[in-house]
Amino acid sequence: MLPTQIHERYLFLSLPFLILCAVEDRRILAVFITLVVTATINIFGALPGFGPQIHALIVASPLPVICAMVNLVVLILMMGHFLLMTAQPIHGRRRLLGWPRQRPTA
Repeated sequence: MLPTQIHERYLFLSLPFLILCAVEDRRILAVFITLVVTATINIFGALPGFGPQIHALIVASPLPVICAMVNLVVLILMMGHFLLMTAQPIHGRRRLLGWPRQRPTA
């Protein structure tokens, strides 16, 4: 079970994997940037030690709820994207980083 008071940090675990996926599919780069922005806002809103003025501004605004909704939309879009990717036959998709390489035909 995940603790409810420190959930902000869990988003950062997905970011290295998303940037690796962005090498293959440039559309995921937009998802990566969106999640970096929302994760940063969440951290600034949860931990006042990083910037007390920013923390107060975020807490007093509807920004945390907006970030939560954006994260949910991104989650739904990414689930759909990866489900569609796995439903396609492997020969219809590009291979990750060109592996395995095709031998040139003579």
